[in-house]
Amino acid sequence: MFFRDSGKCPLCGEESNSGTLATISPWVRELGIKSRVSKFYLCKICSTGFFSKRYTDQEMSKIYKDYRGSNYVKLRSKWEPWYTKSYNNSHDSGQWVDSRKNSLTQFLFAHEISVCDVMIDVGGDQGQYIPDFAVTKIVIDLSERELNTNIQRINSIENAPYANLIIYAHVLEHVVDPIYELEQLFKKTDRVYVEVPDGIPEINKYRKSILRFLLQQISSLNPRFWARSARPATGRSVAPTKMLTQSEHLTFFSENSFKKLAEILGVSLIFERNTVSTPDFSTSSVIQCLLTRSTSTIEAR
Repeated sequence: MFFRDSGKCPLCGEESNSGTLATISPWVRELGIKSRVSKFYLCKICSTGFFSKRYTDQEMSKIYKDYRGSNYVKLRSKWEPWYTKSYNNSHDSGQWVDSRKNSLTQFLFAHEISVCDVMIDVGGDQGQYIPDFAVTKIVIDLSERELNTNIQRINSIENAPYANLIIYAHVLEHVVDPIYELEQLFKKTDRVYVEVPDGIPEINKYRKSILRFLLQQISSLNPRFWARSARPATGRSVAPTKMLTQSEHLTFFSENSFKKLAEILGVSLIFERNTVSTPDFSTSSVIQCLLTRSTSTIEAR
């Protein structure tokens, strides 16, 4: 056909021979990403779901340079009316921030992490999600938003000091190469907290329909048509008849995914599922993980 790729799993490297066609979201394309078509695969070895289209550094910059900024909201709501200014701003509400922060803190307390000299939040916005028990709080984030009180910002993990814990919450699903990114983090810490949306899209007969895919492609040319099927999806129940769309989330994880990931990295794994509140007063399911190097490695530092 007109589409070619290898379907190589970004975690274990296994080649997947069958998948289903997916449409690149029109709001992403309007940012300057030229591709219109991707393909979704489910790895038979590690149960990881992934889109074949992996964004270049330049494409990543186009997507995230104004992420959740005013232009981003205007563009996204044009194609997806559910993504309103109110929904976007609710990410900064005290209630939502406290909910996320409490969920993380409770997880860490449950696994005997309640003292931390240095904690780094990668992709941590203003530092508002870092638990209060951390002494030195550092954020690595592309945005230039004003930081919360007593938060430091550095521009890359390479410039980071050794940290007792690195937070990597709702970032891993966005990156092109999850293994590489985690390897970089483990150069600066022995503990990484990872949180990602729970749930992997299903490949079924509806989503394999070429006719339905072509209709989706046509609808992606007009905001009015596209808006009819645009709904919040990540971590929520999605109708199995809804065609797959690729936007900023590239990889979808299962328990087996994290077991394979821990095996590759040579670290131990604590894996949990949890239900959390969403900015629009609904709920979604998330995976919470703690990846830890051996005790001997930690004590040697």
